[in-house]
Amino acid sequence: MQITFTFDQNDYAFVQDHCPEDYPVLPFVSAVDTFYTVLQDHVGPCVLEDIRLVKGIILPDFKTFKMMVEIDEDKKTIQLIGEDSVVHYKATFEKYSVIPDNLLAQTSEMTHLDGDYEFLFHGSMLQSIVSIQTDTPDKEAIGILKTAKGMEWSKTDWFFDPFACDGALQMGCQLAFMAKQKASLPSKIKRTIFYKKAVDPRRREDDSTVLVHLIFQKMSGLQYIFDAHLFDNKHAPICSLEGVE
Repeated sequence: MQITFTFDQNDYAFVQDHCPEDYPVLPFVSAVDTFYTVLQDHVGPCVLEDIRLVKGIILPDFKTFKMMVEIDEDKKTIQLIGEDSVVHYKATFEKYSVIPDNLLAQTSEMTHLDGDYEFLFHGSMLQSIVSIQTDTPDKEAIGILKTAKGMEWSKTDWFFDPFACDGALQMGCQLAFMAKQKASLPSKIKRTIFYKKAVDPRRREDDSTVLVHLIFQKMSGLQYIFDAHLFDNKHAPICSLEGVE
């Protein structure tokens, strides 16, 4: 199955502030949002696994361009292919048989980290970290992240909220930078799960902020692996990003 669609940068104004090497690149979370949106509409509720950045999508100067999502339901694979016919992101998927069990929001007495955060490669439109609390930045942290609610972007029906979810990835970079004084951008996510009873999160009313509990599985040199669990303001789980590397 192949689904071709037009990517309109007017719907993704924040991409101009996502510049790892001085030019705008489509954020990882936007590719994940695309995968989930297409799977929900053409396959049904799914869990994405082994999500990989193969080659970053450099955004052209013109505002619209074509992309294609290719789904193989037998092999349970999904790929995002650019106008250049190159595979840029790929993943596997499993259909929900049972909605995953809910998580419990973690609470902890941690030290609040004040000051300016190092928003690596991100301009103001993608600076979603409100606060971070941790005593052990190489092990775990609690954070508050802004969501896309209230942002003046023409696209509003996000499946995978770009502001909050990119903020979770950015928080992992931030903590690695605090602990090791160096950090690289994530290029893999082992698995993503949504916990809301309405398995299409586009039907959910988003708060303006979410809580994130970030737990490191490994931190060594430039390599780090963590899980990020996002909760709403009532501590109800929203989604998990597992094995971010």
